[in-house]
Order: sequence, then structure tokens, then C-alpha cells
Amino acid sequence: MPSKIALVDGIVMGGGAGLAMHAAFRVVTENTVFAMPEASIGLFPDVGASKFLSKLPGSFGEYLALTGTRLDGGEMLACGLASHFVLSKENEVENDGEKKWIKDAIRSMRSASPTSLKITLKSWDPPKLESITDEMVGKFFTGLAGIDPHWVDLQLPIRSGRTMARARL
Repeated sequence: MPSKIALVDGIVMGGGAGLAMHAAFRVVTENTVFAMPEASIGLFPDVGASKFLSKLPGSFGEYLALTGTRLDGGEMLACGLASHFVLSKENEVENDGEKKWIKDAIRSMRSASPTSLKITLKSWDPPKLESITDEMVGKFFTGLAGIDPHWVDLQLPIRSGRTMARARL
């Protein structure tokens, strides 16, 4: 099967981010803006977001899901959401060093739906995909014995433990 390549030269949010982040190669530019804003509009991240966000360092994926914080291409590369960074034009990469992300996160969470924030936060227990046990998964699947004679229990494959590839700018 051929590898998928996501070329992100602009805004990728919500469902678009969910589609792009599952590609083997995720190429971003200085114009890229990434976010998972579902919690701020009364929803919660889906389209496989729990898979790719749970692979980010520390609790960064949880932070992105709860706040809808926007990342640029360089930030996506630094945290592992992107595999490659290229300039779309002959632009210099500027970095003014301004640290306003905390204010932005607080502002975002204050304007978000409290119910969506609670659902998003609860969906992150345990916070890492590797911590999910068979017993936890089993709670979501019950046998249909006597209801559907063709029912077969779901057998989940064993994960290899690999995380998203890291690349350097």
C-alpha cells in the first residue's frame, strides 16, 4: 500500500486535521495553522484525534484538545504533529519569542462550553494510549449472545508501541 502524504499549507482544523495527521508524511509550511477547536464550540475531538493527540509528549495532546490552541508549522514539527517543514515562499522564519500561549489557553477555555471541556477531559482517562487495558476496552463491547447469531467478539491487535516520527527543522 502506498504511503499517504499530507501537504498542509494553510488552515487544518478539526476533521481536516484528523485526516491529515494519519498520513505517513505530514509536510507543513510557515502558513500552516493547526487546531482542534471542537471543545470551544460545544463538541469534542473525534476523527481519530485521540490517537494522534495521545502520542504527543507529556500532556500536550490533552492541552490541545481542551484549549483548541492554534499551532503554526514550526510548532507542529517541534511536537511531532508534522514530519517535515518546508518554506512555501522565500520567507524568513521569524521568531519574536513572545510567550502568550498561557493567556491564549485561559481565554480559550473560558469561552468554551463547560460540558464539552468536561467530556473532552474525561475522554482522556487514561491520558496515554499505551495505558489502556483490555478490561477498559471490554467495557465498551458486550456480547450479543441470543440477539445476533453472527456476533463475533472484537479482537484488538497488539500495538507495536511506536509513536509518531520526530523530525527537526
